[in-house]
Amino acid sequence: MLPRYILREDVVLRRVSELRPTSIVEIGCGGGEMLRTLARRGYSGVGYDLSPVAREHALERLRDGGGDRFRVVDEWPATER
Repeated sequence: MLPRYILREDVVLRRVSELRPTSIVEIGCGGGEMLRTLARRGYSGVGYDLSPVAREHALERLRDGGGDRFRVVDEWPATER
C-alpha cells in the first residue's frame, strides 16, 4: 500500500488540474510538501499553519524548490477574510 501522503497528493493534484484555480490556500500546510509540489507546477497562493516549526519547514521547502509562489502565514490575512 502507498503511504498516505502520496495518496493525498495524487487526489489533490488531480482535483487542482480539473478546477484550474488562480490561487490556492492550504489550511494546515504542515512542512510544506504540497505547497512545494504545487509551486513547482506553477500554482501560487497561501499556506496557513499555526505551528512555527511547521511554517519554518514549509519556508525551507519552498526556498529549495518553490520559489516565492506561496506565502506561509500563521494568521489569516485581513484582506482575505
